[in-house]
Amino acid sequence: MLQRPGAKLQTSERLH
Repeated sequence: MLQRPGAKLQTSERLH
């Protein structure tokens, strides 16, 4: 996973 402010949120939304 990428450690970036925003990318984590986007990935989280897609995973959930």
